[in-house]
Amino acid sequence: MKNQILKVTVAGLLWIGMLPATAQTIPVSSVASVTPTNVILDVYADTDDIPLRGFSFKVNFDPGELTFTSGGRYDGLWFLRGENSVSYAYTDVTQPNPDEVRVVGGRLDGDHPGEGVAGSQLILATLVFKRLNGSDPEMELSFGSPPPFVNFAAANGESLDSAVEFQKVEVQSAPEDSDKDGLPDQYELDTYDDLVTSDGSSDTDGDGDSDLDEWLRGTDPTDPNSKFVIQIVLQPDGSKVVLWTGSFNRVYDLEWSPNLQGFTPIATGVPGLAPLLERLDELNNGDPNGFYRVKTKFPTAGR
Repeated sequence: MKNQILKVTVAGLLWIGMLPATAQTIPVSSVASVTPTNVILDVYADTDDIPLRGFSFKVNFDPGELTFTSGGRYDGLWFLRGENSVSYAYTDVTQPNPDEVRVVGGRLDGDHPGEGVAGSQLILATLVFKRLNGSDPEMELSFGSPPPFVNFAAANGESLDSAVEFQKVEVQSAPEDSDKDGLPDQYELDTYDDLVTSDGSSDTDGDGDSDLDEWLRGTDPTDPNSKFVIQIVLQPDGSKVVLWTGSFNRVYDLEWSPNLQGFTPIATGVPGLAPLLERLDELNNGDPNGFYRVKTKFPTAGR
């Protein structure tokens, strides 16, 4: 097959490039971690040899079993940024139909315009669903848009759609907690080598946080220097950047209140895909006083 010139808009971005005659297989896999009340779906791509510029996929599910509640890309990898690190917003996770969630992500860096993202088990997005019954979730991944739109694009603008293979969603059940202390058995064995050292209320490292709280936050209960911290950085325009400790397989909500009487969401469903997470608060520029809180949600299997 001869290469063809491709010109197509994806998520408000224009890619002009060549359709490749051949490409390696790019598996797109996913893990659905099931808790008694929720399902967290992590979606990955294996692109070791081909840097990825952008992607678009959708997740179909049974709306009688699940309700989509939140989701997001990993902003540390996927962003639109002009020169001098000026960031721009782009398409959020959307739900065009009751049984469908669509995710679009891309990386365009004005300071490094030819740069893409490559790696094994490259995280694309994390989606959170509420369970409506006790049945195991049935979910399926596919391309986000029909032809002639490009769904997966390489850093050089080539379409990778012909190489993408969507894998069956792997479902992981909630972890076993035989002693009912709130800590999964496997986590206790990995951390303490037994199920009796901690009962959840213990403070193994003596840092003032219970072992259960440390598991929920994703910090190390055996290291007093491993702490959950929140930091606020005031910007020149009066806006505030909030930074906090992140942990893989955690999902966070950032909220603000002027008086602790009621909290307003700033960001919801933020995947804990980096050691330090950050969000810009543009809603409260004119109010220097207030309180932030970070809520940790839905720890999943093995953590």
